[in-house]
Amino acid sequence: AELPDDDDKILKIAQELVEMCRSNVGQRTEYYRSLNMIVESGRIDGTKSLVNLMYTLIDRLAAHLYSPTDIRFGLDFENDYDKTVKERGRVATRLLGRSWERTNTDVQFAQGVFESLKYGAAFLKQWPVASGENRLPEYRSSLVMPWQFAVYSPDMDDLSEQPCLVETSLMTLPEVWRRIYHMPGARSLFEQIKATAAGNQNA
Repeated sequence: AELPDDDDKILKIAQELVEMCRSNVGQRTEYYRSLNMIVESGRIDGTKSLVNLMYTLIDRLAAHLYSPTDIRFGLDFENDYDKTVKERGRVATRLLGRSWERTNTDVQFAQGVFESLKYGAAFLKQWPVASGENRLPEYRSSLVMPWQFAVYSPDMDDLSEQPCLVETSLMTLPEVWRRIYHMPGARSLFEQIKATAAGNQNA
């Protein structure tokens, strides 16, 4: 279906889709709390067990699956190219490895492997940010945990086939303003968000 041209109608549709995707978040959050309790304490009720083998097993398996110290990227070409192009590919893989090391993405990915084994899923999110006087791209990354992530059809495994995806994250008010300042009615929207944030803190 085509989206309407009216901004208010688009916003309403977006809100409905977000609510639809997040309809089971409460149940999933409770499930993830239970998993965390079992892994961290070794028992379902949360009391500390004398020997917690669950945490040790997950930690050891995560180390076998991925190690930040041994990270190596490879670039594969579908077609056959000359030596110059292949050499550029090798240089690109070295630069990518160095970039992951400099930005601690390698360590963050290792944490993601551990969290994936613990909860069943975790996503590495990466994005560029323009920085400095020359506005050069600087790469950032973060882990998206399964309780922050929701999909339109939970029974569909392939994310590329989902009609929409929702990520829920906490933002400070300055971060909110940075994202919306260019939008029409930004000041009014910011005041609404500010009032809602204050209400949630008092609840």
